[in-house]
Amino acid sequence: MNFNSDIHKRKSIRLKDYDYSSEWLYFITISIKDKLCLFWDIKDNELNLFDSGKMIEKYWLELENKFDNIKLHDFVVMPNHFHWIIEIKNIQNNRRGEPCVRPDYNDNYRMDNKNNDDTNKRVNTRFTPTWWKFIYDKKSISWIIQYFKSKTTLEYIKNVKNNNWLNFNKKLWQRDYFEHIIRSEKTYLEIVNYIRNNPIKWEEDKFYNLEI
Repeated sequence: MNFNSDIHKRKSIRLKDYDYSSEWLYFITISIKDKLCLFWDIKDNELNLFDSGKMIEKYWLELENKFDNIKLHDFVVMPNHFHWIIEIKNIQNNRRGEPCVRPDYNDNYRMDNKNNDDTNKRVNTRFTPTWWKFIYDKKSISWIIQYFKSKTTLEYIKNVKNNNWLNFNKKLWQRDYFEHIIRSEKTYLEIVNYIRNNPIKWEEDKFYNLEI
């Protein structure tokens, strides 16, 4: 399959003077629900990028205008998923993106406690938000992804109605996303090479699907 520059954003593969130990460089993957191929296909060994795929690129590139604390790096639009590297800047150490969850438990409880007295072994397995200690931050990775998914979903729905784009099953994006913190130059280079070579290795991809 021939390379198509429309689905790549090529920059220098090395980050000059970047401190990888800061842990604010992320490799993100979001995928289409049910692995439907809505962004491009292959015809006569040529990659055919749909208008929907171009829309994904457009909203991705606009993120830097919306969030002043990010820098965009390599990305690739795949038929049913989207890979990107994003750098989060100027995040204070006492601030996190979203509330964590934890089980409430009795401090006297021990895993090796063989006493059948439930008063000492009671565990609340329901997860409860730990809003204390954390400040909700609208510049976090989770918030940025939520914003991106929302904007692209609304735009996609509009074009399904007006321009006969391929339909999807109730939700455009899968609920979750894959996140990997890039902590070394070696890892960064490996991920950039993976992103840039992903289209020509589409048939080997774990997301590979022919359904549209």
